[in-house]
Amino acid sequence: MMDSKDRLLPEKELEFIKRIHGVLIDYLNQKENSLVNPSMAHDDLKSGVNFSLDEPNDHDSIESLINQYLGSAIDTSSPHFYNQLFSGFSTMGYLGEIIASITNSSMYTLR
Repeated sequence: MMDSKDRLLPEKELEFIKRIHGVLIDYLNQKENSLVNPSMAHDDLKSGVNFSLDEPNDHDSIESLINQYLGSAIDTSSPHFYNQLFSGFSTMGYLGEIIASITNSSMYTLR
């Protein structure tokens, strides 16, 4: 068992990742019954997303923003979106995206 001081991620961050991953799994499981384009006015969307780049957000507010986004996102994986050749969800593609993001951890800033 790995000692907590040897971990790359603090326990709080690891729990947050697990919680958000659960949100994403729930989102995928409910998509079959969801609308392709939830009816939400642009101004309602814009006013509902409220955050500042100058101040850090806590995990709860980030989770709330993620839920707002998922609730208003166009479901491009729905077979009703375009057609069977254009839409869909690939489990292996999803896992590949996660693995690519985790292993390519280079971050650049321009000053």
